[in-house]
Parts: sequence; structure tokens; C-alpha cells
Amino acid sequence: MATNGWISPDGVLYACKYWEHIDLAIFLVRKLKLNESESEERVLEKAGWIKLQMSNFDSRALFYRWIGFENDYEVTQKQFDIIFDWCQLHKQKMHSRFKVKE
Repeated sequence: MATNGWISPDGVLYACKYWEHIDLAIFLVRKLKLNESESEERVLEKAGWIKLQMSNFDSRALFYRWIGFENDYEVTQKQFDIIFDWCQLHKQKMHSRFKVKE
């Protein structure tokens, strides 16, 4: 399983290298024909995607969502499952704030 990428709302991990999240976001936004009114990363995050990044400095997992969202840690069940599996595989602690959308 990849260490970096974007997790779609349906739980698919689209892999990229450590510094390639923006390039992948541009590709995904255009492929999915999403509204490009903001940066491609924000467009994906507002559409429910999660940015996954394994820190090169301390091997810590980082899961990003746009900070302005009130329910920043609300994820789909499929996203929760992939994050859980990813954390188990990479020996990372899963953030306790993650909640599955009802």
C-alpha cells in the first residue's frame, strides 16, 4: 500500500510520491471534471477527499482536510477502513478524532 496519495470518498487510495500531491490533485480534478474555482487540493478536500502523507522527517502519518471544515475528521466508512488498514500496515496510531459520517 502506498505511503502518500489522496483517498477518495469511496475509499480508493490514489498513490503519489512525497512531493507530488499537487500534481496528482491537478490530474484528478481535471479527470473528474470538478469545479476548479480554487486550488486543486482545496477542490478535492471540499469534495471529501483526504490527503495522505508519510513525513520524510519522522515517519509520522499526516492526514489532511481543509482546516475550515467544521467536521474536519468526519470521513466515509470506506475512508475510515482504508485509513485504519494503512495505519496497521505502517505501524501508525490512528487519530482518535476520526468519525464515520452517518
